[in-house]
Parts: sequence; structure tokens; C-alpha cells
Amino acid sequence: MLSYDLMKKIFLIIFFALILKIIFLFSIYKYDPLLKIPQLDSSYYLKLALDLKKGKIIPEPEKFYLLSPGYSYFLAFISFKEGNYLNIYLIQIILGTISIFLIYKLGSKIFGERTGFFSSFLLIFYGPATFYEVHILSESILVFFLLLFFLLFFSKKKIFQILSGIILGYLCLLRQNLLHFWVF
Repeated sequence: MLSYDLMKKIFLIIFFALILKIIFLFSIYKYDPLLKIPQLDSSYYLKLALDLKKGKIIPEPEKFYLLSPGYSYFLAFISFKEGNYLNIYLIQIILGTISIFLIYKLGSKIFGERTGFFSSFLLIFYGPATFYEVHILSESILVFFLLLFFLLFFSKKKIFQILSGIILGYLCLLRQNLLHFWVF
């Protein structure tokens, strides 16, 4: 069980990280045109998500097999207005901030509390993580669900292990090379 002082430090660090990420988002939102008019992969994910929201569960074959469909399902699940993607960025920032806590819990469970604390601190200042959280790309939620999968997988409760299998199935929709996990 975590001591009150340690828990307070962890949540202060996570709150600090959330504030930093939101400041970063609003500082580049005004100047980065790719955040307002997504291109390439981002536009593909958004088009597929809009099709899914309109009820086209199985899109045309040329759209479906271009990139993995899991992120488009995520985008269709969260509500967004076409042309205003700020809520997508905010949700990804929140998931990235929760990832800091997940990596702390996972590191503490496997290697000890100091390692968990240090690894969560490293994730806060890992620039590419924050970069992907403020772009419409699947990497930020991939990290979140991968950490959640491992945390539930190493749990002793059967229901959490079953839930980890469901999350692994969704991870395979996000990144197909995770299909190799069946070996383990």
C-alpha cells in the first residue's frame, strides 16, 4: 500500500504533467496548421471515423486496409465535430497523463516503487509522447492501452486477466504487429 506522502507526490507530479501538456497544446494550437487541418494518416483516420459515425460499419475496401482500424473506432466512439479536433487532443492528453500513473503502477509492481516513480518521471519529459498526444495519430492511445494491458495481465484476479485479453484484442486493431503476443 502506498503511503500518503508518496501518493501525494505522485498526484502532484501527474497534475504538473497534465498542466504542462495542456499548455503545450494551446501554445502550438494557434500556430500549427496540421492541428486544424489534418493531413495524410490523420485525415484518413478522421474520414474513416466519420464514416463509422454515419453508420458505415464496413467501409470500402480501399479505405479499410490502408491503416489499422482501431484508432478510427476510438475516434468514432468519442464525439468530435468535423473541423474542431480540440476535444480529441484533450482526451489524448488525459489518456497520456493516466499513462504516467499506469507506468508508475506497473514499474512499482515489477521492479519496486523507486523504479516506478523514476519511470513515470521519465515519461513526463519524453517529448515524442507529448507530441503524439496533440496529433491525430494512434501512438498515444496505443501506449495507454498497452500499459493498461500489462498492468491487468500481471494482476492476480481472473477478471482483470480476462479484461487484459479484451484489451489485447483491441490493441491488435490498433497495431497489427501485436498479433505476435499469442506466442506468450
